[in-house]
Amino acid sequence: DRKEQANASCSAVEEEDVDNNDVGGTKNEGNGTCKIKKGVVIGLAVPAVYNVAKNHGVFVVNNDEQDQQSEEYKRGVKPTAVRKFLQKPSVEILQREFGEDTKAWIDTGVVAFLPCAASTLRKLGCSLLEEEQVDTSHEIKINQDENQAEEELSSSPLNILQPCTRMGLQIMYQEYLQNNNNNSQEESPNTMMDMYTFANKHAYKIDIYSHMMLALRTTHDITTETNHKELYMKKISSGDSSSNIPTTVVEQLYDLFSQMSFQVALCGNGKFGHLGTTRELMDLQTYGVCNNVLEEEEEGGLQHKCREFGKSCKFVSCAGSFLSSNVVKVAHSSVVVNSIFLPSEIGDDKKKHVSIIGENCVLEHVRITTPSDVIMIVNDGCLLSGLRGVFTTHAKSKSKEKQEKTLTISKDLFVQQTCLKSNWRSLLSLEEDEDLEEEELVFSVLNVNDGIKSCDTIYGMALDKFLEISGLSSKDIWPSFTENEKRTVWNAKLHPVVSI
Repeated sequence: DRKEQANASCSAVEEEDVDNNDVGGTKNEGNGTCKIKKGVVIGLAVPAVYNVAKNHGVFVVNNDEQDQQSEEYKRGVKPTAVRKFLQKPSVEILQREFGEDTKAWIDTGVVAFLPCAASTLRKLGCSLLEEEQVDTSHEIKINQDENQAEEELSSSPLNILQPCTRMGLQIMYQEYLQNNNNNSQEESPNTMMDMYTFANKHAYKIDIYSHMMLALRTTHDITTETNHKELYMKKISSGDSSSNIPTTVVEQLYDLFSQMSFQVALCGNGKFGHLGTTRELMDLQTYGVCNNVLEEEEEGGLQHKCREFGKSCKFVSCAGSFLSSNVVKVAHSSVVVNSIFLPSEIGDDKKKHVSIIGENCVLEHVRITTPSDVIMIVNDGCLLSGLRGVFTTHAKSKSKEKQEKTLTISKDLFVQQTCLKSNWRSLLSLEEDEDLEEEELVFSVLNVNDGIKSCDTIYGMALDKFLEISGLSSKDIWPSFTENEKRTVWNAKLHPVVSI
């Protein structure tokens, strides 16, 4: 029954999104415009209490489809038209829309652009040099009404979102270099922007919720006489996300997305848990394996939800990994995924030493080897991701009798190793790649409790204390920032490139 219902739901959506009469070849328009047909954008919603829903997006549907306890919603997912889409509504607004003693349909963050809508996005983002590579297996056309004749939107150039793609920005940067080379008053090399600076200056800051989803017209917008475009432009201009986007581009985005169908898939049996921080993501895994014993577990709290989610998905504490129990001691509440830990044997008697992984730790995609004289201790609450190689320490042994040295990762540290592509430098400067024999890596190290959207703490200590201990200044880690720009851990230059 569930399979038949899912197939029927998919068919109902696809019928509106795909027109078989449009299948076939198509040619590019000579004036650089694209023809598009009405597409479908569909979100996914689950019930959530008002105190949670007020901090997130909320879907409102027709009154006869609001009942989250109906058998239809419990059996599966039902697509339906969106009557209103609210962003962080107050409890009073939620009570007016959903009633006193119920829940709201909360946005899960899953948004699907079905074929026609997805093709429109691809065309908006491609550069003029990419036109011939764009898949045009079926022509895309947008109509105000499916029964109306196809209407060409001449105000919709093909590549208005070119500054949002890497290839588009590279082409724009090449034009910038060419223009300066052809200019009789050439800029000196010291004043020329590198690719990174150019991209930061010219890339559009497009937001899916502000620029796209707010433009999608709901059934409430269609049935009322409110000037939806005027309200949209007012909301966009009042935010800080469109400061570098020309008004004409914002208007063109509205003209395109406002003609698409806005739907939501309602899942009455779904549950919502917001994992907005590294700590919460770790809690999902460590509490989800059901080995972490809690003294008090609040019904409906994050830890309880993590445990229930872990049970339903059959989380395990060790998956796809190899750790010898007589070489590595792992705490009961820690999780190891897709990892290998290979400490070496020690001494002539082949007595194996024990490396220790503490409580509530997560190791993912690591391959760690330690020399025969090194013991590795990962303290409680650490997250190790992508570490690969032989890890040692230059610290001397504290014991004259024992030759082992200890490599310690402090409590609550997040350590991630990322391998860079061999041409990463050319992506910034567009210079020719040199043959590099050394592998270049980035080691990202932070405290798992550092708020990346602020700069209150770095490595778990106050910013002022960190600067004092390190001997650095704010200018060192935010070199190109002005006084008015927001400085966060997210945009701080804290993680150097290491060659090995």
